[in-house]
Amino acid sequence: MWTRAGRHQIALHLSHTAPASPEEPVTWQMDITWQATPEAAARRYGDKANTAEYVLVHTLLAAAALSSITNPNGRLIVIDEFGQNLDMVNIPAVADVLKQIADQYRLTIILACQDVAAPLIARHCDALVEVQHVSDREALNRPPHVTAGPRDPEVVRLLGPAWTAGRPAL
Repeated sequence: MWTRAGRHQIALHLSHTAPASPEEPVTWQMDITWQATPEAAARRYGDKANTAEYVLVHTLLAAAALSSITNPNGRLIVIDEFGQNLDMVNIPAVADVLKQIADQYRLTIILACQDVAAPLIARHCDALVEVQHVSDREALNRPPHVTAGPRDPEVVRLLGPAWTAGRPAL
C-alpha cells in the first residue's frame, strides 16, 4: 500500500519501559516513521505531515490489524468523511490504494463521503450507494440508492435497516 501511494518506506518502532517494581507493568510504545522518497528525512507521527499521509498511515495500521485476523468475516474498515481535507488529486489516489488493500486482504472498506467526492472515487469502488436527506428539515435519510455496481451490494443488506430506521412503512 505504501509504495503504491508513491511513498518510499514506513517503519514501526517498538520500545518498552521496564517496571521499577514487580507490581508495575511493562509499558510499550509504538512510533511510526515514513519517508516520501529515499532522499527525504524520515517523518515521525507527531511531525506536521499532509492529511493524505495520515490517512495512509491510519489505514495501513487498521488494514494490518484486520488482515492478521484469520477469519475473514467481519473484517471491515469504515472511513467516515472520506476525502475531507484531501485535495482532488489525493482523493482518487487514496481510494485506489484502499481498493487494492481491500482486494489483496479480502477486507470490506466503506468510504462515507460527501457527494462531491463520489465521482472521484467511483471507479475505485465495487459499489456506489447514495443516501440522501429528504430535506434540510428532515433528519432521516431516503432509502439507499445503488448508483454503480451490483444491484444489491452486501453493504446495503448490512446497513440498509439503519439508513431507514424510524421511517413508517408505506
